[in-house]
Amino acid sequence: MNKMKLSLVVPCYNEEDNIWDFYHAAKHVFDAEEYEYEMIFINDGSKDKTQEALESVFNLHEACVVVETFSRNFGKEAAIYAGFQKATGDFITVIDADLQQRPETVARMVKILQDNEEDGTLTGEVKFILYKGDHYHLTVLSDWDENVFVDTNDVWDDGDRVGITIPPDAIRIVKITD
Repeated sequence: MNKMKLSLVVPCYNEEDNIWDFYHAAKHVFDAEEYEYEMIFINDGSKDKTQEALESVFNLHEACVVVETFSRNFGKEAAIYAGFQKATGDFITVIDADLQQRPETVARMVKILQDNEEDGTLTGEVKFILYKGDHYHLTVLSDWDENVFVDTNDVWDDGDRVGITIPPDAIRIVKITD
Protein backbone atom coordinates (compact mmCIF):
# COMPACT_ATOMS: atom_id res chain seq x y z
CA MET A 1 0.00 0.00 0.00
CA ASN A 2 1.32 3.46 -0.90
CA LYS A 3 1.73 6.07 1.80
CA MET A 4 -0.41 9.17 1.61
CA LYS A 5 1.48 12.21 0.34
CA LEU A 6 0.93 15.90 1.11
CA SER A 7 2.04 18.64 -1.29
CA LEU A 8 2.81 22.06 0.20
CA VAL A 9 2.64 24.73 -2.50
CA VAL A 10 4.66 27.75 -1.32
CA PRO A 11 4.33 30.85 -3.54
CA CYS A 12 7.30 33.15 -2.93
CA TYR A 13 7.73 36.83 -3.76
CA ASN A 14 10.57 38.67 -2.01
CA GLU A 15 10.76 36.07 0.76
CA GLU A 16 14.55 35.86 1.22
CA ASP A 17 14.24 36.36 4.99
CA ASN A 18 11.57 33.66 5.34
CA ILE A 19 12.72 30.71 3.20
CA TRP A 20 15.00 29.04 5.73
CA ASP A 21 12.61 29.56 8.66
CA PHE A 22 9.77 28.09 6.64
CA TYR A 23 11.86 25.15 5.44
CA HIS A 24 13.02 24.24 8.96
CA ALA A 25 9.55 24.67 10.50
CA ALA A 26 7.83 22.57 7.80
CA LYS A 27 10.54 19.89 7.86
CA HIS A 28 10.30 19.64 11.65
CA VAL A 29 6.53 19.17 11.54
CA PHE A 30 6.21 16.85 8.56
CA ASP A 31 9.24 14.65 9.28
CA ALA A 32 7.34 13.63 12.43
CA GLU A 33 4.30 12.51 10.42
CA GLU A 34 3.78 9.02 8.99
CA TYR A 35 3.00 10.29 5.50
CA GLU A 36 5.25 11.62 2.77
CA TYR A 37 5.35 15.29 1.86
CA GLU A 38 6.86 17.66 -0.64
CA MET A 39 7.53 21.40 -0.50
CA ILE A 40 6.99 23.07 -3.87
CA PHE A 41 8.46 26.57 -3.81
CA ILE A 42 7.40 28.85 -6.67
CA ASN A 43 9.57 31.96 -6.98
CA ASP A 44 7.23 34.50 -8.53
CA GLY A 45 9.90 36.80 -10.01
CA SER A 46 11.31 38.02 -6.69
CA LYS A 47 13.59 41.06 -6.84
CA ASP A 48 15.51 40.23 -3.64
CA LYS A 49 17.64 37.16 -2.88
CA THR A 50 14.75 34.71 -2.67
CA GLN A 51 16.18 32.70 -5.57
CA GLU A 52 19.55 32.29 -3.84
CA ALA A 53 17.81 31.13 -0.65
CA LEU A 54 15.69 28.64 -2.62
CA GLU A 55 18.76 27.31 -4.43
CA SER A 56 20.47 26.79 -1.06
CA VAL A 57 17.50 24.78 0.19
CA PHE A 58 17.31 22.83 -3.07
CA ASN A 59 21.05 22.08 -2.94
CA LEU A 60 20.51 20.12 0.28
CA HIS A 61 19.40 17.39 -2.15
CA GLU A 62 16.23 16.73 -0.20
CA ALA A 63 13.85 14.64 -2.29
CA CYS A 64 10.96 16.57 -0.74
CA VAL A 65 12.01 19.97 -2.16
CA VAL A 66 10.94 21.29 -5.58
CA VAL A 67 11.83 24.79 -6.80
CA GLU A 68 10.28 26.53 -9.83
CA THR A 69 11.22 30.05 -10.87
CA PHE A 70 9.24 32.55 -12.93
CA SER A 71 11.16 34.97 -15.18
CA ARG A 72 9.11 37.85 -13.78
CA ASN A 73 6.29 38.46 -11.34
CA PHE A 74 3.09 36.87 -12.69
CA GLY A 75 1.11 37.08 -9.44
CA LYS A 76 0.25 34.74 -6.60
CA GLU A 77 -2.54 32.98 -8.51
CA ALA A 78 -0.13 32.00 -11.31
CA ALA A 79 2.36 30.76 -8.73
CA ILE A 80 -0.32 28.68 -7.02
CA TYR A 81 -1.43 27.24 -10.35
CA ALA A 82 2.17 26.33 -11.24
CA GLY A 83 2.52 24.66 -7.85
CA PHE A 84 -0.65 22.65 -8.44
CA GLN A 85 0.75 21.50 -11.78
CA LYS A 86 3.92 20.23 -10.05
CA ALA A 87 2.15 18.69 -7.05
CA THR A 88 2.12 14.90 -6.76
CA GLY A 89 0.37 14.61 -3.38
CA ASP A 90 -2.94 13.08 -2.43
CA PHE A 91 -3.69 16.36 -0.62
CA ILE A 92 -2.43 19.77 -1.71
CA THR A 93 -2.24 22.85 0.48
CA VAL A 94 -1.15 26.40 -0.25
CA ILE A 95 0.93 27.91 2.53
CA ASP A 96 2.84 31.20 2.63
CA ALA A 97 6.58 31.27 3.29
CA ASP A 98 6.22 33.90 6.03
CA LEU A 99 4.66 31.31 8.39
CA GLN A 100 1.42 33.25 8.88
CA GLN A 101 -0.13 29.85 8.28
CA ARG A 102 1.55 27.31 10.52
CA PRO A 103 2.67 23.87 9.29
CA GLU A 104 1.34 22.44 12.57
CA THR A 105 -2.18 23.51 11.62
CA VAL A 106 -1.87 21.85 8.22
CA ALA A 107 -0.76 18.62 9.92
CA ARG A 108 -3.80 18.82 12.22
CA MET A 109 -6.15 19.32 9.26
CA VAL A 110 -4.63 16.35 7.43
CA LYS A 111 -5.13 14.22 10.55
CA ILE A 112 -8.81 15.22 10.67
CA LEU A 113 -9.21 14.33 7.00
CA GLN A 114 -7.49 10.97 7.52
CA ASP A 115 -9.40 10.16 10.72
CA ASN A 116 -12.75 10.81 9.04
CA GLU A 117 -11.99 9.14 5.73
CA GLU A 118 -13.71 5.85 6.51
CA ASP A 119 -16.57 6.75 8.85
CA GLY A 120 -18.74 8.64 6.37
CA THR A 121 -18.91 11.84 8.40
CA LEU A 122 -17.53 13.72 5.39
CA THR A 123 -18.37 13.05 1.76
CA GLY A 124 -16.94 14.47 -1.54
CA GLU A 125 -13.45 14.64 -3.07
CA VAL A 126 -11.03 16.91 -1.23
CA LYS A 127 -8.83 18.79 -3.68
CA PHE A 128 -6.79 21.02 -1.41
CA ILE A 129 -6.76 22.55 2.05
CA LEU A 130 -5.69 26.03 3.04
CA TYR A 131 -5.24 27.70 6.40
CA LYS A 132 -5.13 31.48 6.14
CA GLY A 133 -4.69 33.49 9.32
CA ASP A 134 -7.75 32.68 11.42
CA HIS A 135 -9.62 31.17 8.46
CA TYR A 136 -9.57 27.54 7.36
CA HIS A 137 -10.58 26.70 3.82
CA LEU A 138 -11.22 23.39 2.10
CA THR A 139 -11.93 23.27 -1.57
CA VAL A 140 -13.73 20.10 -2.52
CA LEU A 141 -15.29 18.69 -5.62
CA SER A 142 -18.80 17.71 -4.64
CA ASP A 143 -20.80 14.76 -5.96
CA TRP A 144 -22.54 17.14 -8.37
CA ASP A 145 -19.20 18.40 -9.81
CA GLU A 146 -19.35 21.80 -8.19
CA ASN A 147 -16.70 23.23 -5.90
CA VAL A 148 -17.77 23.60 -2.29
CA PHE A 149 -15.86 26.22 -0.33
CA VAL A 150 -15.69 25.60 3.41
CA ASP A 151 -14.88 28.68 5.48
CA THR A 152 -14.40 29.58 9.14
CA ASN A 153 -18.05 29.14 10.10
CA ASP A 154 -17.80 25.45 9.23
CA VAL A 155 -14.59 24.82 11.20
CA TRP A 156 -14.11 24.78 14.94
CA ASP A 157 -10.91 24.81 16.97
CA ASP A 158 -11.06 24.26 20.72
CA GLY A 159 -7.29 24.53 21.18
CA ASP A 160 -6.72 20.78 21.34
CA ARG A 161 -8.74 19.68 18.33
CA VAL A 162 -9.80 21.11 15.00
CA GLY A 163 -13.00 19.91 13.38
CA ILE A 164 -15.10 20.50 10.31
CA THR A 165 -18.87 20.81 10.61
CA ILE A 166 -20.43 20.03 7.24
CA PRO A 167 -23.72 18.32 6.36
CA PRO A 168 -22.95 14.64 5.64
CA ASP A 169 -24.14 14.87 2.05
CA ALA A 170 -21.96 17.92 1.29
CA ILE A 171 -18.58 16.23 0.73
CA ARG A 172 -16.96 12.79 0.80
CA ILE A 173 -13.27 12.20 1.41
CA VAL A 174 -11.60 9.88 -1.07
CA LYS A 175 -7.99 9.44 -2.01
CA ILE A 176 -7.10 11.22 -5.23
CA THR A 177 -5.85 8.70 -7.75
CA ASP A 178 -4.55 9.08 -11.27
